[in-house]
Amino acid sequence: MIPGLNDRETRSLARLGISSVSDLLFWLPRWHLNRARITTFAEASEGERRFFLARIAHAGIFTRGRLHIIRLKLEDGTGQAQLYLFNRPYLASDYRAGRVIAICDAPDRTSSGLRFSGSPGTCEILSEEDARRITAGETVVFYRATTVIMQDRARAIAGAALSAGLPCLEETLPPELIERRGLATLASALAGAHRPASWAEWEKARRRLVFEQLFLLQVALGLNRMALARIRKPREYVLGGEKLAKVRSSLPFVLTRAQERAIQEVCDGLAGRSPMNRLLQGDVGSGKTVIAAAAVAVAADSGHQSAVMAPTEILAEQHLRTFTRLLAPAGIRVCMLASGQGRVERRQVLAGLAEGYFDLAVGTHALLEDDVVVPKLGLIVIDERHKFGVRQRARLEKKGRHPDVLMMTATPLPRALVLTQYGDTALSVLDEMPPGRGPVGTRWLHGAAGRAEAYRFVATRLAAGERAFAVFPLVGKSENLALRDATREYERLKKAFPAFNLGLIHGQMPGAEKERIMADFASGSLVMLVATTVVEVGIDMPDATVMLVEHANRFGLAQLHQLRGRIGRGTRESWCFLLTSGTVTTDARERLTAMVKTRDGFELAEKDLRIRGPGELFGIRQHGVMDPEYLDLMMDTGELEAARTEAEQFIAGDPDLASSEGKRIRDAIDKRLSEDWGLVRAS
Repeated sequence: MIPGLNDRETRSLARLGISSVSDLLFWLPRWHLNRARITTFAEASEGERRFFLARIAHAGIFTRGRLHIIRLKLEDGTGQAQLYLFNRPYLASDYRAGRVIAICDAPDRTSSGLRFSGSPGTCEILSEEDARRITAGETVVFYRATTVIMQDRARAIAGAALSAGLPCLEETLPPELIERRGLATLASALAGAHRPASWAEWEKARRRLVFEQLFLLQVALGLNRMALARIRKPREYVLGGEKLAKVRSSLPFVLTRAQERAIQEVCDGLAGRSPMNRLLQGDVGSGKTVIAAAAVAVAADSGHQSAVMAPTEILAEQHLRTFTRLLAPAGIRVCMLASGQGRVERRQVLAGLAEGYFDLAVGTHALLEDDVVVPKLGLIVIDERHKFGVRQRARLEKKGRHPDVLMMTATPLPRALVLTQYGDTALSVLDEMPPGRGPVGTRWLHGAAGRAEAYRFVATRLAAGERAFAVFPLVGKSENLALRDATREYERLKKAFPAFNLGLIHGQMPGAEKERIMADFASGSLVMLVATTVVEVGIDMPDATVMLVEHANRFGLAQLHQLRGRIGRGTRESWCFLLTSGTVTTDARERLTAMVKTRDGFELAEKDLRIRGPGELFGIRQHGVMDPEYLDLMMDTGELEAARTEAEQFIAGDPDLASSEGKRIRDAIDKRLSEDWGLVRAS
């Protein structure tokens, strides 16, 4: 029970998962604001997340159809900006002219100036006293307040929790570790996070809290590895079987050394007594699907079924064609499950899976449905693992008895993410590209002249019998962003290239229509696809040699690298054109320059992490110090390495966490690491 709270406040905190003084201690401020952290409108760059402080000069509300929009005109003494709040008319009384507002967001630069989207959690109305303290140089904290608990009350509640909770707070980390690493105590760190006397005190508190969270995470991952090693899977695999031999002998190419090594590592994992949990990491075009096909062949040789889950229907359909082509010589039967299937076809596929007729089921999220029964499921392959949540993987795994899992990603992962997101996972890396690929060049072209140059190049290549992509960030016109969209540009490009057949494809189309368009593109009846990022993965067209990416400054490095990977799959020289217009931010310039300079996906991944941050590590919301305000994996790489070392040493000395210190660490993992410790185990 938390003293001093009324019933409404207690219920409001309970909705945040807070029910004790201890919970309140870890209800950490989301922002620490002082004058040094504020960027002016004059200094703002498009797409760069910064803190801003401004006064509302004018506020209005209007409707557009069913959409209620609050439009604010802001001034900060150096310039003006607009902020839009969508479908939150109940905030109109708070966001009124004359009030001071703090914003933590990345603005867009439009023809009418800076514009903020006003997404939930990005802006906060300030009292005049808070604004005065910030401009005077003080550090002011802001909590994730609720409609019941405003900032002043949140600070008072947190202060009462500090007074009541810190004197009896148990230290989580071993004293010798704290001394060895020069860390603050947990009590002083929490005090410094909630009530920093100086910016140096806040930084010291942040370092301790980050180290503790990373240490707990590494202990949890270590326990995962140990728990997985104790499981005995109820099946065996035949590694030198006839089906695998037929698949290998029918390949129309020679496997690279990296592919041979990866196949051996996967076979060793399947042969182990414990379930395999392996990540296959390879750059775009490095040949990951062949490795998965070999694993499926081993499973089929052993009498087990397999499932391959892909994030989109386009990728699933590509996998269906590829796996069928690779596995058919061995008599391995492949089927597909997707949301767009007809009832009759779906019933037939489900029956075939349940009877054991099909050896491999390829699908999207449709594989997760309750009526999908795979009685002999032994192997699961998850493509583009980062596009699936932990819960989705857990649901698929429950369809088998401790199935072996092979995850694949064409997005090279920096070491920092491997140590966090995949710290309990074996790793195979394809660091060698298949021979015979044509070179791929990249150019960044700006403005109307650059676009015209790219279009002339496209026309030349199309006339030579090659094919092209034109990718746009939006499906249709946006009321808030002045961007080119795929639907309208498709009509314009048909006029720009009247001698050629163009097709339009995007994620909002029915599955059957997307499949027809892709088939027409593959056959050559369409020579250019106008698309959204739905073509980011799963498209393998050897004759595609040109990629146009409009508004390339709005894409991250990983996504740009994936899009570029759709070309250069044949022997011809290929070119990717990154098209921009208007103002390009410093961060965007850095990304685009990196794309021009290198095709090394691992190098680009490191740079992307540094520029954009890690995002959500597990696909489920993390609390407290995993907030970007606290943890920066690139800046805190040293802390991550140190936390991993300390965690490994601690587990080696206390593998069951049976000591008093181990029990405290286990309690901290259960309470603070995630919403659901079981889900973290599943990751």
